[in-house]
Amino acid sequence: MLKEKTVVAVVYDSDISINYSPLKGNFMGANLGLVALKVIDVKKRTDGSTSSLPVVTIQILDPVITSGLPLMLFSNAPVPQSSSKPFDITPPSSPEEPQFVPAP
Repeated sequence: MLKEKTVVAVVYDSDISINYSPLKGNFMGANLGLVALKVIDVKKRTDGSTSSLPVVTIQILDPVITSGLPLMLFSNAPVPQSSSKPFDITPPSSPEEPQFVPAP
């Protein structure tokens, strides 16, 4: 869904945990800062195991170029059922368009 989109992500050192029912994350780990990146391509991995996630090609950007932009939240990201479901090893040929809403 984020192919050809620019993303700013928070980078953590450790101590991140996710519960799936209900979906809830604990982000108590040390925050190392931000990374800005552009998702260039996503394709099915053909050289891994049968459960290998897709190959994602990104371009790391200078976060300064995103510093003046408004923060937006990715509001329709797929909701995982567990750490292994959905079994999304094959990228969809026509993914849903991502929706973004202003961050509070």
